[in-house]
Amino acid sequence: MQIRPVAFVGWAVLILVVTWGCTELSDDHKVHPDNWSIEHQAKIRTIGYDLISCKSCHGDDLAGSDEVLGCSSGSSGYCHRVVTGQSVLDAIYACNNCHGYVEDIPFKDVAGNSSPDVVTVRAHTSHYTNPNSLTVNVDCASCHLVPDSVWAEGHIDTSLYAEVIFDTLATNDNSLTPVWNRQNATCTDTYCHGAFDFDGITGNDSIWVWTTPAAGDLCGTCHGLPPPANHIASSDCGLNPCHSSVVSNQDHRTIINTQKHIDGAENIGN
Repeated sequence: MQIRPVAFVGWAVLILVVTWGCTELSDDHKVHPDNWSIEHQAKIRTIGYDLISCKSCHGDDLAGSDEVLGCSSGSSGYCHRVVTGQSVLDAIYACNNCHGYVEDIPFKDVAGNSSPDVVTVRAHTSHYTNPNSLTVNVDCASCHLVPDSVWAEGHIDTSLYAEVIFDTLATNDNSLTPVWNRQNATCTDTYCHGAFDFDGITGNDSIWVWTTPAAGDLCGTCHGLPPPANHIASSDCGLNPCHSSVVSNQDHRTIINTQKHIDGAENIGN
């Protein structure tokens, strides 16, 4: 059988293309640069999250093989965290891999930023991880439209940044119209930060600055101590029958039941 030069060259090119990602494997099976864990997120984003090139080496399920590490492997024990019952592919498409693990401190945004001075980083952790013992965790859906999948319309097919769309807690069951101003990094007219009215007992409706969250942690920031008008003239919140099921009756400031604070209800008495 005679192999024509043209056919031989064609097959050679095809083999080179298919094996390109594997020809530079070193003894420890590393083909990516040392800073790949940081850079690959941006690289994959620029190609529209198309993982075909990744699968050429790591396999269709990206779990790797005896010769090539999977995307859940690495010198530290993992790259993408896989939980029980989850495939590597599911772990890669998990929200946390692009948006950061909200329980991690510091939180990282989709570009890998972790500086608290960056708007896309600042107060995410303090909202999600038991916000300074003031209330329960504020989940992502409280401020963002959480997609059903990576490929859902309006997710990765739109430009950065993530749209802020408040849910019923911030809007007090749609009675408010909160506003997020990215340029000033402020939230205004949110129930969570004092835009409430319980039978004439009103909050401060404070303009909350996302990049200086500590200012919003203090009692008296979202509501007066005591609140103005129609409220008894006492700042001892934990007295019975006031808010003793929510606030300590010792220092009258410590929240003893985070389920009942910033939950949309007055919570008077035991």
